[in-house]
Amino acid sequence: NTDHITDNDDIWKVAKGWENLPAYVVVTNADGTKESKLVEYSIKEIWNSGEFNVFKRKMVLHCLILFGLSLVVLVGGYYIGLPMLSLLYVVDLNEYSRVFLIIMLGGIFYTLSSYFGTILTTIRCLNVIMVIEALVAGINLLIGTVVTKHFGMDGAAWLYVFVNALLLGVKGGFSVYSICCMCKEEFLFVSRDQK
Repeated sequence: NTDHITDNDDIWKVAKGWENLPAYVVVTNADGTKESKLVEYSIKEIWNSGEFNVFKRKMVLHCLILFGLSLVVLVGGYYIGLPMLSLLYVVDLNEYSRVFLIIMLGGIFYTLSSYFGTILTTIRCLNVIMVIEALVAGINLLIGTVVTKHFGMDGAAWLYVFVNALLLGVKGGFSVYSICCMCKEEFLFVSRDQK
């Protein structure tokens, strides 16, 4: 119930401006980067041509770039973003710096898991994405209220990290496993053809 919250409350000022928070900015920019036509075209064309080892190298390169950019934003968000948000909302957010960093870490995991979602889409594993997202959403629904009730804002932030780390682990693991199987099949086909 938010009836007791007024427009002058500090948390409400920040909550109303959530779209300006660095985690949102990281995710939005990463979505734009990973789903840009250039990236989409390049990985789709490589996949469709059957060059699985080239595809694997591109995937690793894209992940390293996204991870590096995310770390830059994490550090920059702490040293520049948090003071800027404090100025923007005229609220001292330094007491929330730990929660801020935890949420930013969750944003990094979300960004990387979204990239693996693009990989799974490219290799035509759409059903896998649906199952993974449904399972993780179910876990979030089951434990979200309990964690938030007992641990407050810290619990909600760590739950965000946990859920996105789980998404990253499952999507990333399935992507890597699938691509390695495809590379092995390509190797087997080449070996058979040479005999």
